[in-house]
Amino acid sequence: MIGEDQFEATSDATGYLWRVLDQVATPIFVQNHHQQIVFANQALCTLAHYSAAEFLRNVDRILSPDLTTGLTAGTQTGYLYNANGGTQEISVVKSAVQGMPLIVATIKETESANSDQLDQAIQERKAAEVALMRSQQRLTLLIQQSPFVFVEWGADYKIQTWNFAAQRTFGYSRKEAVGQSLEKILPEFLKADFLTVIAPLLTQSGTTQQIQKHLTLSGETIICEWFHYPLLAPNGSVMSIVSMGINITDRVNSEAERRQAELARSQSEQRLALLVQHAPLAIIEWTPQLTVKEWNPAAEFMFGTSRDEALGKPCDYWIPSNVQPEVSKVITRLIEQTGGKRNINENIRDNGEIITCEWHNNTVLDADGNIVSIVSTVLDITERIRLETEREQTAIALQNSEQQLRQKAQELEQAFRQLQKTQTQLIQTEKMSSLGQLVAGIAHEINNPVSFIYGNLEPAKQYVEDLLSVIWLYHEAYPVPPQKIAEELEALDLEFMQHDVFKLLDSMGTGAERIRDIVRSLRNFSRHDEAELKAVDLREGLESTLMLLQHLLKANRASGTSMMRPAIQVTQNSDRLPKVQCFAGLLNQVFMNLISNAIEAIDERWLLEEIDFIPEITIEAVLFTEEVDGQPTQWVRIQITDNGIGMSVATHQRLFDPFFTTKPIGHGSGLGLSISYQIVTEQHGGRLWCDHQAERGATFVIEIPVRQLQWS
Repeated sequence: MIGEDQFEATSDATGYLWRVLDQVATPIFVQNHHQQIVFANQALCTLAHYSAAEFLRNVDRILSPDLTTGLTAGTQTGYLYNANGGTQEISVVKSAVQGMPLIVATIKETESANSDQLDQAIQERKAAEVALMRSQQRLTLLIQQSPFVFVEWGADYKIQTWNFAAQRTFGYSRKEAVGQSLEKILPEFLKADFLTVIAPLLTQSGTTQQIQKHLTLSGETIICEWFHYPLLAPNGSVMSIVSMGINITDRVNSEAERRQAELARSQSEQRLALLVQHAPLAIIEWTPQLTVKEWNPAAEFMFGTSRDEALGKPCDYWIPSNVQPEVSKVITRLIEQTGGKRNINENIRDNGEIITCEWHNNTVLDADGNIVSIVSTVLDITERIRLETEREQTAIALQNSEQQLRQKAQELEQAFRQLQKTQTQLIQTEKMSSLGQLVAGIAHEINNPVSFIYGNLEPAKQYVEDLLSVIWLYHEAYPVPPQKIAEELEALDLEFMQHDVFKLLDSMGTGAERIRDIVRSLRNFSRHDEAELKAVDLREGLESTLMLLQHLLKANRASGTSMMRPAIQVTQNSDRLPKVQCFAGLLNQVFMNLISNAIEAIDERWLLEEIDFIPEITIEAVLFTEEVDGQPTQWVRIQITDNGIGMSVATHQRLFDPFFTTKPIGHGSGLGLSISYQIVTEQHGGRLWCDHQAERGATFVIEIPVRQLQWS
């Protein structure tokens, strides 16, 4: 908000008026409504021998009081005291400027003035009046375009002038406002106070400055700052009041917010001071020279130094000499603002005790970025360091103990696996040894009588033929036998018996050959007399195994179903294989386990009533070469493939684990594949795995070297 003098100094219209009056040859000065001289033209300054600035500063010494006080309109006589010490009697004619709170005083010629000078003054007065009229017009335009609210109102409080700024501020157009009471823009409860404040203006009691709440057309309450000026008639009476105002609602709100912020800041500072005094952490403020500026009670307790003793002391006072170089580097980085925010170092208490502290440092900067002070929060971590050291030592001991326990556990687990493997091998070895002895014994016991039977069949045939020949000779010699013999011959059907007895003997021969083949297969499979490593034909072992499993391969009813499962077709595709160094009995056991599992898988698939497949087992044996230690080595690969039920991924992952089985309890030991894996890998240095890719079926692959490398 600007005052009247400021407005007059900055108004373009007033400045224009000053320039016009300054060109007039007649001495003129201008007073405001307080009768203070605010302008003197060049002619008056020349007459008084002063510059314009000097004239306004010394106006009380230049013009007698008779000329500056009293009338605001009319003629006054007094004296002018110039800078040379001369005194001149002058007369002034005063008149008010319409629309402006100004009084123009024109100095009339003295008695010694001639008529020419009087005519010139009259012409200059007329020119001044024309300039004044132009200035008034320009002032009216400026008032309408001013950003400040201009409201002119009369003694009846009716609005006479309402500029565009007033329209923007209050929402009423000029047409809506002019002629209305000034009370229209006042809240009801403030009308009396407002009128009381501005009432003295109607009696020329001076300028009134006021801050007032108002209501806009939209009902919004705003706050305006006003400067009220009375406009006087030539006779000195108040014609109207000019009020110049500005909407300061935002400024008031900002000031309220600022006061609230200052209050919050004050409260925050109080809380901060309280927190600093009662904080469990030591809080120290340092000067830029690293001397103590502030020292809270926690710092007193931590370092054993009272606040009065600590103030002004340098930071080195609490730093042991052996760590001062390190701390100096931290301080340098902190001052250069390149680090040093956090540091852990040893400190010394007043009693000489060494403690370990964790420092958090922050610099306080001024607007130019210069360090004003440094604030440090300090935590005594001596006990924490001790506990951490003990904890680290305990952790190391625990880690070592855990490592030892883990090693022991691994050793126990390895021993358990080895024990389990040994137990499995012992069980199977004992089982196979007993089975081999049993099979060998049975084969031997069966072989003797079968050999006896088979060896006597041909003599028996010959004896029967001889007997029949004798009977026919007797028949020819005695064609009519006795009655009793004839009846017996008819009952025996001698002719049929003659033909059938040879068929019977042939069947007995075939059966004896079959028994002999089975005995040979049993002996070949058990190889009880071949426990040592030797070269054998693996195809013979496969043939013996298939012979022993023949009863499972042919068509039969699988357990749990009434449907007849077709015979399993066994296909063998074998290259010409050399004899392989191996433990023949053990490999025959592997063949037995794998082919038996294939038959069981086919039976399981049949139990699911998948009757639209032909049961098949394919056995392939091939010879291939593989480099071992840079040398080509011959290997034999035997693949046993079935189209049975297949297996899940989980089963495939545990296929060779000891005691793992998918069969119900009591139907399988879970040792067959585990022992087969050990026989192939450990005792023959080979490989055994299962290739399971399709949804149904599986392929077991056995690979062993032709010559056992560990014995070659």
